[in-house]
Amino acid sequence: SSARGRAMFYMYVGSINLVMLPESGLMSLIYQVIGGGLCTASLLILLSGCRCFRSFFNSEGVDRSEHGIQGGAAQAIDAIHGAGVAIKMEFMKIRAYVRHNP
Repeated sequence: SSARGRAMFYMYVGSINLVMLPESGLMSLIYQVIGGGLCTASLLILLSGCRCFRSFFNSEGVDRSEHGIQGGAAQAIDAIHGAGVAIKMEFMKIRAYVRHNP
């Protein structure tokens, strides 16, 4: 897949996470963080290919190799996903404990 296609997919999934929020306050926050992270990663990938930002990326020493920006975006997405899963598991444990111990 190309960088532009991957970025559009991230934008699609991120926008779904931002629009279709659950009713729970904590889960809504988790969905917003994940959706915002995906949309930000998408914009970074798209901007890395834009001609007007090439001088910025080159002057700041940003790694523009094949895996540089995309790899960083993938690492950010993995970190956000891992944090979301951990928070959801803790939420499920607390909810189960509260149900069994009124």
